[in-house]
Amino acid sequence: MTKRLYHTFEPEALQREGLPENPAIWEDGRRGEPQAGFFERWQFDARLSDGSLAMITFFTRPMLERGATLRPGVSITIVPPDGEPLVQAISLPPEDFSAAKERCYVRAGESWVRGDPQWRYELHVKAGDLAAHLNFTGVVPAWRPGAGKIYAGVPGQAPEGYFAWLVGIPHGTVEGFLTYHGKIHPVHGSCYHDHRWGNLALSEVFHHWYLGRARVGETTLVFLEMAGSAAYGGQKIPAILLAQGSP
Repeated sequence: MTKRLYHTFEPEALQREGLPENPAIWEDGRRGEPQAGFFERWQFDARLSDGSLAMITFFTRPMLERGATLRPGVSITIVPPDGEPLVQAISLPPEDFSAAKERCYVRAGESWVRGDPQWRYELHVKAGDLAAHLNFTGVVPAWRPGAGKIYAGVPGQAPEGYFAWLVGIPHGTVEGFLTYHGKIHPVHGSCYHDHRWGNLALSEVFHHWYLGRARVGETTLVFLEMAGSAAYGGQKIPAILLAQGSP
């Protein structure tokens, strides 16, 4: 029997999942479980006025190695204006990692990120010779499509697992400092933040997926399309946010 993917975008799913209509700050806290089988990651992206880019990710274990023992860590990618990417990642013993449930407050060794009820975040990361200290402020309100989950399984049977997605900052502003090439660089620009977690073997359940975003004038676009593997009939599940203006 062909397996299926089930989205939770309909309004009734909010009640089943115990979620409010609009995302609450606790949803950006730890949602996954620490045992093998679950992955969780908080990602922060910045596009900066000097032409540089930065991406920082805190994670409990690699998404494609969800069966591994707890392997937390943090990664940082900086693309300077010259376009040559700089990448550093560190793995930590489990006792050097923590994540609060009531809000986004993640610590990975000497690196950390903490959010507040206004969807603002302060982040400090150091990995190798790269570092970042950045403040993120949401401009477009946090968003999830419905209850924000995709379940997989055989119709009529208990689901195999799920993949969940919350966009804490669809579009916002960022300012602070990046350290690379032995120098501290003051920066400011625009930003994005999302939170992903689940217990599906993504490389087996999904053939591919597309995730993109754009800001044109006062219009913000964020989209995701997950395409199931052959075992799931190649089924596609799209989700899109189109936001006009700023609150």
